[in-house]
Amino acid sequence: MPGHPLRWLLLAAALHVQPAAGLELAGVRLAEDAQVAGRPVSLHSAGVARRALLVELYVATVYLTPQAAPAEFQAREPRRLSITLLRELPAQALDELAGEVPARIPGDAGARLQAWLQRVLAQLARQRPLLQRGDTLSLDWSPREGALVLLNGQRLLDPQADPALFQALWQLWLGERPLDAALKTALLQARR
Repeated sequence: MPGHPLRWLLLAAALHVQPAAGLELAGVRLAEDAQVAGRPVSLHSAGVARRALLVELYVATVYLTPQAAPAEFQAREPRRLSITLLRELPAQALDELAGEVPARIPGDAGARLQAWLQRVLAQLARQRPLLQRGDTLSLDWSPREGALVLLNGQRLLDPQADPALFQALWQLWLGERPLDAALKTALLQARR
């Protein structure tokens, strides 16, 4: 049936239709503004990553300056991708993320990103072996400092001043072969 409500519900779930117009998504309060290395950025978009359509894993948010576009990385503009967990997760479970890199980011950029992510994830596992619901990983780019990874606002590692590395990281969510195509669609849509 074309107008069957369950069909529309399943379609919406499949497409991750989660407008960021409100300031709460999947029970996570979204800040309208943030700071990346002292520079202001504003909430651009948000979406929910799901597994098997119904299991919500995390809320992802994109913060940009007014001049920036989410799909185009510009090294002169700060930006943030935040991931707020919706469930408890062993830090080791994130090792799959590093394993996905070669299939999504080819060549030298992918190899460098995979090696860096393995260092980030090892540090994360040492500091916090079990991530809790509500924990937030922020992936920041600052033109002054480079790539920053924060857990609940605290730096995990020293910044990496390599724009190509952060661009490859950004591409995991917003590139041609994203980790989650439906989430990418949500993150590219500016909130109204």
